[in-house]
Amino acid sequence: MKVMNVMRDGKGRVPGKVRQKTWVSRLVLTVEGSSVLRLEGKQRVGVKKVVCVDGDIGPITLRVIAGIVMTEITGIGVAVAVVVIWRTAWMVLWLVPLVLKLVSAVCCVPREPLVVTDDDVPGVGATGEKREREGVKRFLISSRHGFQVIEGPARLVQQFFRHYGHPRRSRWNELVQIGVVIAFGLNFPVGLVVSTMWMPIGLQCVWTAYVLYVTIAMYISRYAHAPWWLTTEEKIAEALIDAEEHPGEVLVLFKGGDDCTMRLDLTRTIHNSYGEAKAHALQLVQSPQLPPSWHQARNGSQSVSSNAETLTP
Repeated sequence: MKVMNVMRDGKGRVPGKVRQKTWVSRLVLTVEGSSVLRLEGKQRVGVKKVVCVDGDIGPITLRVIAGIVMTEITGIGVAVAVVVIWRTAWMVLWLVPLVLKLVSAVCCVPREPLVVTDDDVPGVGATGEKREREGVKRFLISSRHGFQVIEGPARLVQQFFRHYGHPRRSRWNELVQIGVVIAFGLNFPVGLVVSTMWMPIGLQCVWTAYVLYVTIAMYISRYAHAPWWLTTEEKIAEALIDAEEHPGEVLVLFKGGDDCTMRLDLTRTIHNSYGEAKAHALQLVQSPQLPPSWHQARNGSQSVSSNAETLTP
């Protein structure tokens, strides 16, 4: 039997053989100003496009109402057809989801915004010594997709791990939301009973066909990850990819409150091995700007900071 001699390194690995490429991402958060208009008015060298992603933290807007109506445009159309052809009040069954969504939107539970003070804005408020004393937070988050280093002012980064986006307690709004969930659960069985007992045959066929359509659309939406299409996270990711493809030309901002505009800068590198990627990520976190103080966090994350503290992403 012929034996092939393969050169290996000291760890028994075949040099030059790449099993898996691993990404290392570095996301830097900085506060740019108190409003988007103020930021857009500044003259920035090379910046051709400013993308501001709204966190939708605040009262409901007409844009949200319009979006809800568009999601139920099919049901509205069928309800109009039922009124025109059968002239029956059962058309309300097709409008129930729209009404429930609007009630849920109007009575939505408020969420915590991103709180930023003048001390967090460069050139305003706090001096350099105070900002240095408060420190910069850096987090190393590992997953099967690679490593991500999140860096920014301590008070700014900590909010994403603590209270940003958390609901504010509102008993009546919460009760309304629970009632909406129950009503959605009863919508189909009630409609099924009504259609089989009191609707004419033609209207029964329309109701059954519509239910099948909604069911198929729901499964397609689920497996196509449609719930992520218009989320804040998806919009930020699209903007960061655009900025990566056009270096220095795209400025990505995030508005997490009424008076907060945060700048996002993403840098990604790809490595030929998991160990190489991990070493690079550790090098980013253990830069000379921060003391080498590591704290193992829960859920596979690690943090290092000038005022070191364990947080969970």
